[in-house]
Formats: sequence, C-alpha cells, structure tokens
Amino acid sequence: MVFPLKKAMSSTCWTAINCVLLAASCALASSCIADNQLPPELQASLRAQGIKQQEIGVVVMAERDGHLRLSHLARRAMSPASTLKTLTTIAALDTLGPAFHWKTAFLTEQSPADGVLNGALYLRGGAEPNLNWEKLGVMLREIYAQGIHHINGDLIIDRRFFNPTRIDLNVAPFDSTPTQYYNVIPDAMLVSANLIDLQLSSDRDKVAVQFLPPLDGVQIQSQLQLVDENCAEWDEEWPVPTVVMEAGNPTVILNGTFPRGCRNQTSTNILDRNLYIERLIRRLWREMGGQWNGVVRDGATPAQAQIVSEHVSESLAEIVRIINKRSDNTMARDLYLTLGAQAKTKDSELTLNLAQQSVRQWLHQQHIDDTGLVLENGSGLSRIERISPLQLAQVLRAAAGSNWSAEFKSSLPIFGVDGTMAKSHSNIELGAARIKGGTLNNTSAIAGYVRDKDGENWIVVGIINRPDAAAGRLVLHDLIEWVATSSEQTSNTAKTKPVIH
Repeated sequence: MVFPLKKAMSSTCWTAINCVLLAASCALASSCIADNQLPPELQASLRAQGIKQQEIGVVVMAERDGHLRLSHLARRAMSPASTLKTLTTIAALDTLGPAFHWKTAFLTEQSPADGVLNGALYLRGGAEPNLNWEKLGVMLREIYAQGIHHINGDLIIDRRFFNPTRIDLNVAPFDSTPTQYYNVIPDAMLVSANLIDLQLSSDRDKVAVQFLPPLDGVQIQSQLQLVDENCAEWDEEWPVPTVVMEAGNPTVILNGTFPRGCRNQTSTNILDRNLYIERLIRRLWREMGGQWNGVVRDGATPAQAQIVSEHVSESLAEIVRIINKRSDNTMARDLYLTLGAQAKTKDSELTLNLAQQSVRQWLHQQHIDDTGLVLENGSGLSRIERISPLQLAQVLRAAAGSNWSAEFKSSLPIFGVDGTMAKSHSNIELGAARIKGGTLNNTSAIAGYVRDKDGENWIVVGIINRPDAAAGRLVLHDLIEWVATSSEQTSNTAKTKPVIH
C-alpha cells in the first residue's frame, strides 16, 4: 500500500521553547556538556545545504561504555519527529515483554437455538494494532461454524480498553490531509485502520476505481478529471473525498485530478468508524450465508457474556518491527496508549496520562534524566513532542543493554536496505547502520546504531530543526557516513567523559 507523504506543518515557536528548556536543563544538571567542534566534513555538508550549526543537535556515543565521541547542542530539547518511536518501542518491550499479545473477542449472553442468536453480539476491542478485515472475517467464520447463522440483535462495540474510548473525536485536523493513513488516531476497536484502499487506473478517457475491503452498500464514485501529467508525480494532495448518504447507503466521491494512462493506489479514512465496521461485517456475514437483523452501536460487554470467537494478535516484538521499519504512526500511538491501558488501576484514569507516566517511569529506571522531555502521543507526529539528542542517545544505549536488545535492534531500518531507509544511498558497508529516521516540515532526524571501520559500535543521533528541514536529510546521511568510514583515532573531535555509568 502506498500512502502520501505529506507531513506536518512546521511550528514557528520551537526555538524559543528550546531555549527555555535548555536553560532549565543546565540549571538542574550538575554541568552542561561542552560542545565539540563539528568535524570538517559535517561543517561542509551543513554549508552546502544552507543549514546553520545552531540548527542541528548531534550525539555520537560509544555503545560499549557511553563515551562521547561527538556532542553538539546535546541537551537542547528538540522536535524529534518519528525518531521518538524508539523511546516508545523500547519502553514497551521492557515494560510489557516481547511476547505480549492483544486480544479481540466476540461475546454473547444468549445461547443460540436452531442456529438463531436472539440477542446482542458484543465485539470487545483490545486495541490490537494490526487487526485487519481478513482477521475479522476469520472470527466471523468461527462463529458461523459453531452453528450461529442468524443474529437477531445489535452488534455492540466495546472500546473501553482506552479512556476516553474515542480520543479521535472532535480533534482538529493535524494538517491538510486528515484522511490519510499517517493521521489515523487509534481506538481500542480499529479495523484495517478504518481505511478504504483505492486502486486507480486510467486510459485516455476514463478512470476506473476498485476498492477494498468489501463494504455492504458502499459505492465509490469518481469525479476525477484526467490530465496529462507524470503518473509517478501524481499530486498526493488531491482534495479530501466527500461522502454522500443516499437511501441509507454511503457514496464516497473522489475529487481532483488523475493522470491519463496511470495506475496508482492510495487509501482514505473517510467513513464513520461504526458505519465502516457495520458495513464490513454485514457484507462478510452475508457472503458466508448468515443473516443479521440489527445495527452497530457503542456499549459495554456484560460481565456474564461468554466468548464465542477470539483473535490473538502477533507478538509485541513483531508489532515493534512493523512500527519502526514502516514508521507507522497509528500503531505507535496504539502501543503508547496500550502502555497506559496496562497500567490502569481504575476505570476513571485517563489512558494518555498513564502512558506518559509509564514511559517516564521507564526512563527513571534507566537513570535517564527526563528534564525537558515533552510527550504527546508517542509517535513523533506532533508539534509539541520534544527530546534532546543526549536523551535519545541514552535511550538507545539503554536499549542496547536491554534483555530485548536483539528484538529492538532488528526492528530498526537497515540503512540502504529496507524499511524507510531502503532508498538511502551511501558508500558505507550494507548492514553497518540501523537507523530510525524522522521527518516533519520543520524536522529531519536520525537515531540508531553505526559500526565504524574498526568494528566499534556507535550510537548516532542527529536532529535538525528549522522552518524547512528537508535538506537536512543529506546532512544526516553524511553524519552516518562520517561515523562509519572514520575511526576515533583519526577524528579531530576531543574526547569527553562518559555520561552513562
């Protein structure tokens, strides 16, 4: 599936905020780490891209003993973009364990008679990050195989695993493409991220549209205007589709333009979530021969209800691999919320507050100072989340010493090979760098592990914050190459004392 790569609008206030946070962190710390002089290669790269030295924070730290090879604005709280996912995922691995699983279940209060269930069917969400419509279909087949063929009752969706149950409601759009996948806000019963996957193809005269999943009564209508443009450069900022209800059935109308002689694909989060689940289940249930008289509504599962079908997710280790390789915002947010849900001691506690407490508790257990850290949703798709390069490097060093370091490191994209780093080009040896990248309009960042030519493993963090940070990716790739192709003995940067003991 291909998703548009439109990212967040930049914030103009980050510089002032950072200055305040930097001053506070220095006042609280026993001392501030002195900056090294940036290596000539990196200085030249910054000049070539028109980026000032005060716009980049860098830490190069020995994985083995925490020795700092390079430190530049290391304590400045900066916008990390998706590199923040490294904190969320390692905190989750250590807190929940790599074998943690999410569970989704259908339950009933009534026993069926002659193939008929007279009463409600409950769908209890467990916040599975990777629950798709095919898995839901398997669950329905299990119900059908047990002899329940006719349901006379409503489908009650129980989303109470999170509090509030729908944090996505009444939230202002993050940017100009709110229906795209990277903007989907999770809830405890999210199926296929509520997406309609669109396959678009055109000839000289018309556009054909196919879509999945199968949704009962849902139509897709194309009002796309054909234009003579490059298919590969199709405008990913096409207008948000509109939904029109006719005789109780929704029609999704596609607007904008599309190139002639083009095949492309995208996805849209445009339907109400309960409507999406209702039309999906109605279609799947009918295809296997079932009948259902009822509607979908939110509610609570009674304590006496019995499970008639349950799905157990992939392991947390597998989910972490998807999150970091693909830089999946929705799954990262779901995992962050799951940390809060697992820490809940009473139903009234807010899941987001508990998630933040859980992550900060993990940092304190690793003896990492969280001064200046700002958490919002754990994914980095945020205008307010902040972490310093030093804190991020310390997180990566703690991850390297974790019992689950193998699971964590294998989740990071291999530079030039896979994940979001598959198209990165460099002269370094393949496999020498495992790097999580991050991009917003005002942020370009990397965080990960690099092996130098002497076989020494280094933790490398680089964050660039400026109004237009896209060119910073080239600078950060040069930073990775500098670490990988040089050795400390030949580097002109001065040694500093270890910051982790």
